[in-house]
Parts: sequence; C-alpha cells; structure tokens
Amino acid sequence: MRSIAIDYGSEYLRAGIFDGRYRLIASGKNLLEIREGSEIFFNDFVSSCLIAVQKNYTPEKLNAIKNNANEAGFDYVDFITDTQAKISALDENINSALILDMGASKTELEIISQSQSEKISELKNFNGNYFNKIFSEFLSTRLLHNIKAIEADGIKKDLTDKEILIIGGKKIYRYDFERLIRFHIFDAVNFINAMIRIYEPEKFFITGGLANIPIVKNIIERDTIMKPEFTSDLILKGASILAVLNDKKNDNKARLKALQENFKAVRNFLTPSQNDRVNRFFNQALNLKGNANINALENLLNELKKTAPESK
Repeated sequence: MRSIAIDYGSEYLRAGIFDGRYRLIASGKNLLEIREGSEIFFNDFVSSCLIAVQKNYTPEKLNAIKNNANEAGFDYVDFITDTQAKISALDENINSALILDMGASKTELEIISQSQSEKISELKNFNGNYFNKIFSEFLSTRLLHNIKAIEADGIKKDLTDKEILIIGGKKIYRYDFERLIRFHIFDAVNFINAMIRIYEPEKFFITGGLANIPIVKNIIERDTIMKPEFTSDLILKGASILAVLNDKKNDNKARLKALQENFKAVRNFLTPSQNDRVNRFFNQALNLKGNANINALENLLNELKKTAPESK
C-alpha cells in the first residue's frame, strides 16, 4: 500500500511522494482531484494519504477533512502538522534552520532543529489577506467602485507577470501595489535580521505564497543578513518522507484487519491457552510498533488452520 503526502495548507492542494527523491505528483482544488491525479501518475489505485495541516486545526476540523478524504476514496487517512513536516524535510547534517512561512492568513517565523520547533513570532500586517485588504481599498478609490479583497487578490496575481493592467479604462500599475506593501516588507526584514542574530541558524528557508510576489522576494533576498533559500515544497517534501513510514503503518493495519477476519474461522476450536496466546499477540500488534507480532499472528493462524476441523 502506497501513501501519498498532501499539503493542505493552501487553497490549491498538492500531493507528493518520496522514493529516494521528492516528487510533486498531483495538484487540485479538492481531495478527489488529488486522488484521481495520483492514480494517473501511478497508473494504479491510491487509497492511503498522509495530510499535512496547520497545528492549530481543531479535532472537529480534522474529522471533517478525514470524512472528505473518505468520500474522495481514501480508505486510510492520517495527519501530521506542518511543523512535523518541516522538521522531517531538514537534512540530517543541518542542526537548526530559521523558516519564514508567508501564508495567506498569517506569516510565522519559526526556528526548527532535528527534534523540535519553536514558534518565534507571528508577523503582523504581513500576510496575503492583509495585503489584499489594503490593495482592495486602494483599488476601490482608484476605480470609483467597491473592489472586494478576493478581486484584489486576482489583480495582484495578474500584476506578478505584468507591469500594467487596464481595468475599467484605467491603468493599474504593479508599482501601485508595491508602494502599499514596501514598508511592511522593510519592517519584516528588520525583525528577521534581529532573529538571525539571536538564534544563529545554519539555514534560512522561505516558503509560502507571498514569496511569489516579486518585490517581497527581491527585498528579502537583498536585505536579510543571511542568504535565504526559497522553496514552495518544504512542507510537502517533509510530509512525503514521513508518508514512507505511513505506508508501513497502514500495511500493518490492513494485515491486522485481514487476520482478525481469518481468526474468526478458527476461534471456536481454540483451547483457552490458545485463545490467550492469540489475544496477547493481537494486543501487542495493535501498538503497530513493528512487524514481529503481526508475523507471529500470521504464523500462528497457519498453524491453527492445520488443526482446525474445517481444514480436515
């Protein structure tokens, strides 16, 4: 059974695998599109996934995501936090890294090591939603009608590739947007530099959608005292590595489920001591700490089937 990793942290979902190297295999607006895209990649059924989510997701939200995944055709669904994924993505020879995660709803600065993470701070007024808000206010004034934040977001993305847009007969320049956010970027850079001096990380990673905005990328790259590495796949890469371990866990779950069904055929013919032995093995195997107890159960089942009345 192969598990795929899914980054659930943005409006557009992405899936990846690690088979000696990290690979992006599918993207889509929902979990059904992710499963179908993954099956096209493998030319085979995909029924297991490991989903990386924000660490503040409530049990109710995780349960809703799991239900959606089940409806999309995933029989086995497990979760990790985006922080666990980041730690997993860290190369073994790197002891510490500073990560600037610039998302739509918030931007966080985090220091991670091989074994733990520490949230340093959330940068106020430095996220996609805030930028959309101030840009929509500017556009509403310029175009003389109300522009919603979601519309401003679309215009902002168009300005990533174009210097000028004509909207309602009026010119909107990329510089108009850059002028609004420039000083927020400078404030963020000053804070980042202070944290680099305090924590002295070996690496500085930048991830998240704001890194796609040219002025954000250029100023941070130019003005931070440590050269950043821009990556959109840090979380998905780490989740893909952990999904390899998830494969083994879900294989064990499937084997245990099959064993439980098979043992029903011989349970009535077991002696009390044999029943105790089976129960002990099952209790140990349910911890899923390895294959040894599951292997022992399979061997015991084969042994018992030879002596059960049905097999004679």
